[in-house]
Amino acid sequence: MLYLIILLFSQDFLNFDMYLDTQLEMLKLYYKNGDSATAAIRAYKTLHHIHKDVFSITVVTNMVKKFEETKSLHNASKSGRPSLEEDRKPLVMGTLQTLQERNVYGHASSSSIAAATAIPKKSVCRILKSCGMRTYHISLHQTITDADTQHRFQFAQWILANDNLLDDVLWSDEAYFSMDGMVNRHNCIIWANKNPW
Repeated sequence: MLYLIILLFSQDFLNFDMYLDTQLEMLKLYYKNGDSATAAIRAYKTLHHIHKDVFSITVVTNMVKKFEETKSLHNASKSGRPSLEEDRKPLVMGTLQTLQERNVYGHASSSSIAAATAIPKKSVCRILKSCGMRTYHISLHQTITDADTQHRFQFAQWILANDNLLDDVLWSDEAYFSMDGMVNRHNCIIWANKNPW
């Protein structure tokens, strides 16, 4: 009964894909009321004390037509090629783990996984997202320790004493310096379930 109440307040209740027990009830009402979709809807509304139309005549007619053709209320299996996602999931996750273990920063891009597994990049991304993985980028932050406080204070005093030097300094937004090698933050993507930092 709860799903019926929720259904009434939704905007697209006429296109509602009925639950199996509701379909069965509608089918019985259809045949009890002289093979009439209108009478079946009216009887359903009376039975459940509903004032608005829950289903359109087209929905009921199509349901009856499907039942008479297939002798079943279950949806037919979809045609087309079956999804390979479940078969590919262990391969993609294993390759991700291997590539992350080989890299110092834990970096593994969807392109590198696609190249290693011969699975299209879009499929790799879909599989990783279905496993709850998200992309995280390296974010560089300056570490300030207690020992730095004295140095910063001395530098500030020196600048104040030599303020004529400030005209000769070229100021820019940011600069990153690395003692153990450059980190290309743009291309470094880490796939993980939660933020690794």
